[in-house]
Amino acid sequence: MQKDSTAGLFRTFIGESDKFKGENLYRYLTEYLRKNHFSGVTVLRGITGFGKASLVHSSDLLELSSDLP
Repeated sequence: MQKDSTAGLFRTFIGESDKFKGENLYRYLTEYLRKNHFSGVTVLRGITGFGKASLVHSSDLLELSSDLP
């Protein structure tokens, strides 16, 4: 007998310095998803990116950003 299952993908883009209740948002989300029995989570650190304001955030050694994507 084959088990039917459904799966979904949740993808969000946040800054490294984004906080929720005083905690890094990516850490909060990771713990929240683990506690709620999600199958898995992966947090990736961006090398460079930009947002709504078109301000580029980069990890270049010459210009260390404190808010990487």
